[in-house]
Amino acid sequence: MERGFTIQRSKNSATRVGPTRYDIIVIGGGSAGFSVLSQLEGKKLKVALVENRKLGGSCPNFACVPTKALVKCASVLNTLNHADHFGAFCKRVGFDWATVQKYRASRVSMTAAQTAEKDLKEKGVDLIWGTASFVTPHEIKVGNRIYSADQFAIATGSRERLPNVVGSQSIGLLNSDEIVEIRRLPESLAILGGGPVGIELGQVFARFGVKVFVLHKLPEILNREEPEVAELARRHLSKDGVHFVLNAELQSFSQKGQSKQIHLRQKGKKKMIATDQILTAIGRSANIGALNLRSANVKLTEKGIQTNGYLQTTQSHIYAAGDVAGNMLFTHVASYEGEIIGRNLLGKKIRATHEIIPRGTFCDPEIGSVGITEKNARKRNHKILTAILPYGGGRGFIHDDPEGLIKVIVDKKRRAILGASVIGRGAAEFIHLLTIAMHASLTVDDLGRMVYAFPTYAEAVGGIVSVLK
Repeated sequence: MERGFTIQRSKNSATRVGPTRYDIIVIGGGSAGFSVLSQLEGKKLKVALVENRKLGGSCPNFACVPTKALVKCASVLNTLNHADHFGAFCKRVGFDWATVQKYRASRVSMTAAQTAEKDLKEKGVDLIWGTASFVTPHEIKVGNRIYSADQFAIATGSRERLPNVVGSQSIGLLNSDEIVEIRRLPESLAILGGGPVGIELGQVFARFGVKVFVLHKLPEILNREEPEVAELARRHLSKDGVHFVLNAELQSFSQKGQSKQIHLRQKGKKKMIATDQILTAIGRSANIGALNLRSANVKLTEKGIQTNGYLQTTQSHIYAAGDVAGNMLFTHVASYEGEIIGRNLLGKKIRATHEIIPRGTFCDPEIGSVGITEKNARKRNHKILTAILPYGGGRGFIHDDPEGLIKVIVDKKRRAILGASVIGRGAAEFIHLLTIAMHASLTVDDLGRMVYAFPTYAEAVGGIVSVLK
């Protein structure tokens, strides 16, 4: 069948424009969408990709890559400011924000997202610019055109949530996409939310001299992490000048001159914080609003699109991956799920599992985690042992690294690792050592019998078995 609209004859001999037909249509050109497409290469299928914003999705363009570039710039500045501790003296330490932004942009410009359109063309994938909306379970509308497919993969990602309080629509809140490209540093910045996004960007801007407030509704930041890790992270960020307002209940926003005012309650008492800019980082919501999923008979959950173990929606020919499915909002999870969907679209029956997926928070020092926390293990009635020990080993001591720790949750009977959290230098890399152990079903006793090089960060793993309680 030729591409483009086909002319079909109706029973009364009148002509009408019929839909362009595909074997598979992928909706969303981010990590999940491109991972789906990678599995379809060379299969002689007629495939289309629908995207309404920017190819590559949030990670290379607005999130992972640009934020970690800013983290690196802030880390270099921090190292220079403390170089005299190691006997190195700088005559003048300063920074140029325009150059910092130039570095961020250069990292973004070098990602594969920038050549994605050319790559699609070379692979024979039709790129359809616009917003997709289901008309029937097998048809979508983009602009004024109808496209049909035997199968669909939805990978539309997520967007920043706005706080539902008075003034949130008019105060001019920044989201994380916008703040990474900000041209002029504010004198003060309030960040709503103490999750990974708020913590990473809070430390970045504090290190560049901005007065930063992090407002969080709970008693501790990073509530998905082990409490010992979260507390230590907060202490480190406080040393960098980040001010934490915990147990903060947002009430409203107002404007007074150039100042943005945040009205809140903290343990029953009214409080007001005035700041130049406000960043919202209270979480993300699935991008489903425009999809008109009711017309496709696709059901939703509180987190996003409902899927089964094979990542099928309530329509077996429609799959969903990444943030829009709401399983774990990480780029690597989106890629993993997209790969599974791509293979299942080809007739495989592969189940997704999210039990052993590492994650990182790229503050300084870093946080790396995998598996379940002690709290979740007890909720699931696991009989467990826990180990908490210093992180860094001989190398951390020699380098005078910031204080760090490892916490490991172990099944009492099997001696297998159920979860682990690390805070310290390179923790997001280090956590993969424990992730491999979990994948390979190694016990803590197996890890204890290994020989570790000295001085290394990894040698701390050998001490886990000796401190289990």
